Amino acid sequence: MNLLHTFTDFCQRHQLQDRHLVLGVSGGMDSMVLLHICIAARNSNPRPFFDFSVVHVNHGLRQKADDDAAFVAAYCRDRNVGCKVVQANVRDMRGEGVEAAARRERYRALCQEAQARQGVCMVAHHRRDQLETFLIRWLRGASLTGLGAMREQSAYRGVPIYRPLLDVDHADMAQYAQESGLPFVVDESNADRRFLRNRLRHDIVPLLTDLQPRLEERTGLLTRLLQSDDDYLQSQAVKALADVVAESADTSSSVLRIDRLKDLHVSLQRRVIHILLNCLSEDEWGYRHIDAVLQLTADGTSPSAFRQLANGVAAWRNYGLLYIGYGTPDEQEGNVRHWRWDVERTRRFRFETSTVKWRFRAFPFRQTRFQASKRSLWHAWLPNVASVEIETGLSTSVRLRPLGLDGSRKLQDLYSDRKIPQALRSAWPAVAIDGEVVWIPGVVRTDAHLVTASASAGWVMFAQAVGHMLRT
Repeated sequence: MNLLHTFTDFCQRHQLQDRHLVLGVSGGMDSMVLLHICIAARNSNPRPFFDFSVVHVNHGLRQKADDDAAFVAAYCRDRNVGCKVVQANVRDMRGEGVEAAARRERYRALCQEAQARQGVCMVAHHRRDQLETFLIRWLRGASLTGLGAMREQSAYRGVPIYRPLLDVDHADMAQYAQESGLPFVVDESNADRRFLRNRLRHDIVPLLTDLQPRLEERTGLLTRLLQSDDDYLQSQAVKALADVVAESADTSSSVLRIDRLKDLHVSLQRRVIHILLNCLSEDEWGYRHIDAVLQLTADGTSPSAFRQLANGVAAWRNYGLLYIGYGTPDEQEGNVRHWRWDVERTRRFRFETSTVKWRFRAFPFRQTRFQASKRSLWHAWLPNVASVEIETGLSTSVRLRPLGLDGSRKLQDLYSDRKIPQALRSAWPAVAIDGEVVWIPGVVRTDAHLVTASASAGWVMFAQAVGHMLRT
């Protein structure tokens, strides 16, 4: 395979003649092949692109990271190629794993440079990368969109990303590097089988290749077919969206007619909801979020119902209308709402009402170190449970047993003691375990499900309420 011809044809097909290309170059074989091809193409006539430069992201995660950065910088300097080395601070803030966090940092650095140069990004993914991505997403239960894996052209925060070698076998890349005498570095972490991609590459892909020698090619064809089907369904969903939206008063929420939404095939229903969720937040919305919204439209649900999704985004039903947005309409304020917070999966939880923004955080502990005198009603020590329930609209006539006091007291009296405004009480959250209220932030810690000084593990939970009617 003539990789230079493949690259030139790709650039012409995507009309990159007038664009500046920002290459992501790690120093490994794949990215060095792409860099070598670009240097060769720079001298061709006509040139398939306007100009190009290199970004190398030093994650600082390996002993040889600085050596890799120096290698790429020197190679580019000797060949009159602009090169920017970015020092990245990789932190796994989302619980997604170091590899995913590092990948996000790479794309962020690439796209920042592309924006500064008014250009586009280009990376060296090939067929084996596509195969591994497909397998990973299949194992994790991806949708049709996810199973389509990587595309020749995608975008990150609005910046175009191109993959000109996505239809090239890994063996062809290796042959090009060998014939060109191309130097490159080897990332020793690629042999670490603790990472799923490496286990697939070294253990599973060879077994599959024994069954199908053209595995990379066949998987590439499959992903292109899936992408084509996905594009068609998405175009139909965009058309359907205009018919089911009842109104959209502002960018904070959308209102759908449930009867028209239910007339659509369930595949289009999910896509319509996904489109609206993406308009509200850049979070990765999954099946569980979309299914939670669809449950609100099912027959047999009450005229009014509510589901909290993530990052302040919620969905609620009011008779024949389905709302998707931030907070809830004022008439929902007195309704009972119930969520299950999976603290093992995510350490943060938040929701909003028309007057208050609530933020919860959970931290695991392995050995208790606290004194009763230092306790605050805005944080609580809870046992080592997988999830807790959060509910608003708890009746103020319910009686609770405050920790440290004999007997029970009405919730109404506890609210009064803590000077909680009347207008906020119907939407004030209560945290429960197995149906028993253990904590009402800022109000009371009950004597249910206590953590003793001898506990070996558990959670410390913090709550914050922000609104113009209160101060915490």
